[in-house]
Amino acid sequence: MPSDNVGLIHQRVEQMRLAKAGRDIDMDRVRLIRRGRLHELHPEFFADDLPQSTAGNIIDVAARDTAELMAGMPSLACASGNMVTAADEKRASIKNKVGSYYWEKSRVETQNLDYADSVNCYGHGAWVVEPDYVRQCPMIRFESAFGSYYFKDRFGNTEWYAKIQCVSAGELANLFPEHRNRILGVQDGKPQRTLSAMLKLVRYMDTKQTLVYLPECEYVTLVAK
Repeated sequence: MPSDNVGLIHQRVEQMRLAKAGRDIDMDRVRLIRRGRLHELHPEFFADDLPQSTAGNIIDVAARDTAELMAGMPSLACASGNMVTAADEKRASIKNKVGSYYWEKSRVETQNLDYADSVNCYGHGAWVVEPDYVRQCPMIRFESAFGSYYFKDRFGNTEWYAKIQCVSAGELANLFPEHRNRILGVQDGKPQRTLSAMLKLVRYMDTKQTLVYLPECEYVTLVAK
């Protein structure tokens, strides 16, 4: 895909990221507290006789307990037609078996605990559905709320979703050797970036395409589907 088109897409992602800056700051604070570092935000609340990690541990345990209460899976009850004939019941039974297979292979029940925890503590979570060509079925995968941005239309439908991560240039060069020169910024045979330099990796998905690109490397597209 031409870098100009990717650049326009990234403008959309950046606008949403800036709009959600306050949300991201709140999420970082919650994560800091759950890691037992509440004293870094409010040192005035602690004394020598109150261990600093105790408060953070209590909050984290309470959050996990609440997530376990929220994470119960609903029953899968597919219907077919008016459900008045034996044929309808047979088709519904097949749908239930297919749906259960998808859930089992994707480990949805296990992942749902992390999703519930994310929604409870950070206000949102993301499920990503991707094709698994080996098992010949869709794979349902939970993604952390950190670095996730999305846009919904007025009907509540998700129009696009983006995930921003920081990855070292060396790791990216190994994963995508065909783009090594652009990742390392090679000029006159000399790399301008070190292997340990961190770069933003953006995965963007909408109803028509999936892109993985590097905005700091002239929007080089690593994956386009």
